Amino acid sequence: MRLLFWAFFYFIIGTVTGQTYQVYKLQPDNSKGHLMRTEVYKNNLLHLKTTYNEDGKRLYAIDQAYENDLLKKKVKTFFVEFPYDLVSEYNYDEQGRLTGELFGNNLTGKWGSYRYEYNENDKIKWVDIYQKNGDLTHRRHYKYTYNNNQQVVETLRLYEDLEFEEITQENKTLYQYPTSNTTVITYYDTANKEILKETNIEDAQGRCVQSTTIVDSEYLDEKFTYNKKGQIVKIEELLNHQPHRTINNQYNENGIRIRQTIQYANGKKEGEIYVLQ
Repeated sequence: MRLLFWAFFYFIIGTVTGQTYQVYKLQPDNSKGHLMRTEVYKNNLLHLKTTYNEDGKRLYAIDQAYENDLLKKKVKTFFVEFPYDLVSEYNYDEQGRLTGELFGNNLTGKWGSYRYEYNENDKIKWVDIYQKNGDLTHRRHYKYTYNNNQQVVETLRLYEDLEFEEITQENKTLYQYPTSNTTVITYYDTANKEILKETNIEDAQGRCVQSTTIVDSEYLDEKFTYNKKGQIVKIEELLNHQPHRTINNQYNENGIRIRQTIQYANGKKEGEIYVLQ
């Protein structure tokens, strides 16, 4: 489901490696509006993003540090009357799988951590949840059912309160494979009520070329077109089987997106302009 993911129009100048961009709101006449945020990239990884309101006042900043291209630390700082930080630190095993996460809020003083365990199929088996004092208080279990082709057909997520020795079901996900290139995923809430169904069709390269998402009887249909490098160059969307918007992407010779246009069926166009500092 990509209801919000492709929300803007992009015009990028230059390459992102070791570069800083100013991102402006796109005006109806294609000129620059107010500064929305700045983004700092190093080795194609986003290291710092700062957002602003229409008056130019900072709202928040996200500072990210990496090790071997894996995210190791993220600090989100809010510039409000009483500034505060949300901090997350991450650990990985030799296979690059996330094994631990430390998180905290220096305003409320709430801290905790997660520890991840995996099964023989490299899927999460359980997540241990620790409090600030280091006590293990809860555990989130993941249970999988496989078909004869070793494809997952059901995932159950259970939440265990270790203090009161209670286990409750958080949600359930069912997977169906009507054809070799089609997957139907259905999500259920704690009461086993269907909340979302997604059907994805892949091409011979395993890329999603068509997707249908159903939420509360609302339909979103998406069709994807790729270039020779496997990058999405066009997305056509229908809402409840009616034209909604078309998204077109252009890339430079280095594979960097240099332009994205979003045209709505009602004639509206919105977006952003990237300017290299």
